[in-house]
Amino acid sequence: MLDLSRTTILIVDFPGACKLRERLLSTGASLHVVKPASALIWARCKKIHAAFISLKDASMPLCEQLAALNVRPIIVTADDATGIASASTSWRSILASGPARDVEASRSWYR
Repeated sequence: MLDLSRTTILIVDFPGACKLRERLLSTGASLHVVKPASALIWARCKKIHAAFISLKDASMPLCEQLAALNVRPIIVTADDATGIASASTSWRSILASGPARDVEASRSWYR
């Protein structure tokens, strides 16, 4: 099993966040489930490595500000949340240095 004990992750609350939280806890990651309005406050106050954000809450300014704080925004849809929380999920591929669903790739959606 992947050890994420030195990783701190934000989950910006969305339907399915509880299952994702349970799955990430099993890897040893430090987790914080927060409301969208609190995401930047947490990112400024703590060393956060990644933030799971629903497509509904993932505005370009939020994603850009998180990225500027060296927090990797990972945008998830309702369908993604179930798959991400499954036992077959490869956390290494999701949290790797290369983007799983990069902010740049999502920019066209916001225009």
